[in-house]
Amino acid sequence: MIAALNRAQDARAERVGIESDRVLEELKELAFSNIGQYEIDPNAGTVRLRPDAPPRAMRAIASITHRVIPAGPNGKIYEIEIRLWDKPSMLRLAGRHVGVKGFVHRLELTGENGSAIERQHRVDEMSDDELKARVAELMASNMSWREISANSR
Repeated sequence: MIAALNRAQDARAERVGIESDRVLEELKELAFSNIGQYEIDPNAGTVRLRPDAPPRAMRAIASITHRVIPAGPNGKIYEIEIRLWDKPSMLRLAGRHVGVKGFVHRLELTGENGSAIERQHRVDEMSDDELKARVAELMASNMSWREISANSR
């Protein structure tokens, strides 16, 4: 079933022209964008790339707002607001892709030496019969009350 799903996803990506490398390049542009890559002219309301900026850095701009505010009889205040795409989200996606610890979708836990973790039942989750059987098991094992108490947590 997973193989069929992967084939269907690959076929759709090919049909619409999405390539993994292209997606990752775009993600890289957004994740590592920097406001210092832009020349900003608030009077004209323009934003241009600096000569040393990556050629596709304009893609990192989510919005530009230009305001001209009247100030006094002949004066004006020029404002420009530039908003880049959300860097934390882009870095999280990039981190997941390259396997940075803490950015994973899923967390797997294992017990000692990679074995499965045994689930211990809490007393308040046990039926009367299960509780009686567990008490009998513990008494038969000759454990001290301290050990029994520690194992029941």
